[in-house]
Amino acid sequence: MVPIYTKPNTPRRRKKPGARKGHPGHRREKPERIDQRKMHRLKRCPCCSGPLQRCERKRTRVIEDIPIEIEPVVTEHTIWRDYCPKCKKHVEPIVPDALPRATIGHHLISLTAWLHYGLGVTIDQIVDILGYHLQTELTPGGLINAWQRLSEILLAWYEQIVEEAKNSAYRTVGRPPITW
Repeated sequence: MVPIYTKPNTPRRRKKPGARKGHPGHRREKPERIDQRKMHRLKRCPCCSGPLQRCERKRTRVIEDIPIEIEPVVTEHTIWRDYCPKCKKHVEPIVPDALPRATIGHHLISLTAWLHYGLGVTIDQIVDILGYHLQTELTPGGLINAWQRLSEILLAWYEQIVEEAKNSAYRTVGRPPITW
């Protein structure tokens, strides 16, 4: 490694940063929905504490944020088990809000799977995030079990996508076939 003081100086930037004059600006779009409106007006001058003369000048500033207290929604499902005399067995409806044998809902499973597999957040970090910000206590083993149940459901769709990719017309000549 070369010490910093022996390295040559980097050349100065030749052009000014930013867009050229006359080009339209780029910024986030203003949200369509505004949930709250707050007014801010000073009672006295912050510099000298003197009285203020009221004017009609004002500006608006839109801020998007998440609430401080995000609370999970806990739902108790009452599942009636009835007897079918024709089949000679007890039957019950499927709960559509969660995977079979799961105690966490679809939204929470998909959020944690996206955090882990999509963004690379570790399982311990996900458990900490859910425990601190969402007040939801989960264990690493519980998350892995939920993801395994999710993978069993998504496996058929994944294999279908693989077959469609293998049989697609968009293949270049001379390139070896896709093997998974």
